[in-house]
Amino acid sequence: MLLDLNSHAQIGKESKDIGEKELASHLREETKMLMQVKDIYEVVKDKKIKQLILNILEDEKKHHRILTELLEILNKESVEWDAYLYDLITGFP
Repeated sequence: MLLDLNSHAQIGKESKDIGEKELASHLREETKMLMQVKDIYEVVKDKKIKQLILNILEDEKKHHRILTELLEILNKESVEWDAYLYDLITGFP
């Protein structure tokens, strides 16, 4: 069981499963997009456009990493989740 920190509402297993599936699907599509952007970057000649693409690519890599971590969090068992959440809130590693 997960807890929504903004509303203090519990998220049931069904909602958690839907969230996991949506995130996993999004990550698969994003992986394809990242590969396409890398391919585009390789063929672009203009230095300013290349830098713009590189900036977008770096930002998307960060976004992808965050979503991957979020999916990992959703997959944790509730005891592990509670410990992780406590550490996150209190700032302990």
